[in-house]
Amino acid sequence: MKQLSILLLLVVSAFASAQVPAELKGQTITIIVPYGPGGGADTFNRMFANKVKQNTGLNIVVANKAGAFATIGTREVADSKPDGLTLLGTDNGPIVFNPLVHQQGAVPRESFKAILVTVITPQGVYVRADSKYNTLNQLLQDIKKDPNKFTYGCAYQMCNLFLERLMHQINSTVVSIPYKSTPQVLMDLVNGQLSFLGTSSSDALGLTQGGKVKPIGFGTDHPVDIYPNVPLFKNSVPNFTATNFHGLYAPADTPQHIIVYLNKVYREAMQDSEIQEQLKSRAVIAFDSNPDDAEKYITRQINNWKPVVEKFYKAPQ
Repeated sequence: MKQLSILLLLVVSAFASAQVPAELKGQTITIIVPYGPGGGADTFNRMFANKVKQNTGLNIVVANKAGAFATIGTREVADSKPDGLTLLGTDNGPIVFNPLVHQQGAVPRESFKAILVTVITPQGVYVRADSKYNTLNQLLQDIKKDPNKFTYGCAYQMCNLFLERLMHQINSTVVSIPYKSTPQVLMDLVNGQLSFLGTSSSDALGLTQGGKVKPIGFGTDHPVDIYPNVPLFKNSVPNFTATNFHGLYAPADTPQHIIVYLNKVYREAMQDSEIQEQLKSRAVIAFDSNPDDAEKYITRQINNWKPVVEKFYKAPQ
C-alpha cells in the first residue's frame, strides 16, 4: 500500500510538471510583495506559494519590496518582462487605491492582469488591550471633544482612506502617521506611541490573541466569526463598510496561457484542507476566482471606492 501511494504521488507530480508552461519550466518565479515582512500580504503569499511549490515543484520565492505606499515593489513588477517569472502579490492598495488617490505617482491599474483574488479580509480599528475604549463609538465621541489628544497609524492606502473617512464623518482631524509595514504600526500601538490604528483582522490576529491589542469595530456587513461581540463600523457611522482583498497579478502583456496555468495551480492549492483551516483561523474569507472573475471583482471595487475617494480623501502633497 505504501509503495502504491508513493507511485501515485510520483505520477501526480509528473503530470503536474508536464503541464507547466515552457516559459516557467526550470525557472524561478519571484512574487514581489510591496510591503515589509510579517503583514497580511506577506503571510498569505508565502502560505499559498509554499503549497503551490509542494503541489507542482515550481521554484517560487517571495520577496519584500516596501516603500512609497507600496509603489516601489509594484512598479518593479510592472516594468518587468511579461514572462510569468515576476509577479505581484498584494492587497488592494496598489491596485485600487493608489491609482485613485495618487494619480500622478501611482502605477496604473492597466499595468497588470489579475491571476486571481485569493482572500477577503475585514478591516478593523484597534486599540491597546488596556484601553478604556471597547467600541468605536466610544473612541469617536472622545475624538470629537479633543482630536489633538489622538494619533493613529496606517501601513497601507485603504487604512488611510477608511480612517480619513471616519474622521470626516465626525468633522474632526487626527494626526495620521504613515508606516512601511503593519508589524511596525502594531508595535507602536502596543508601545503607546499611537492612540489607535486601522488594519485587517488577520494582521492583528497574533497580538489580539496575545492580549496586547483589541478590536473595537469592524467594517463588515456582519459580525466577524471569531469576534462576535465586536460592533461594526456601520453601528457608529451609517452605511459605512470597509473590507480588503488580496490577489496575485502579472504584468499586462503576460501570455494568457501562463495566467490560466497559475490561476489553476493556485486555486488547487487554496482548496487544500490545511490552507482552508489556516484561512478560517485568521478570520479571512477565501475567494475562488478565475482570471475573468477576478478582473470583474476588482473593477467593481474600483467603481465602488472611486466616489468615496473623491468625496472623503485628499492625497498628501
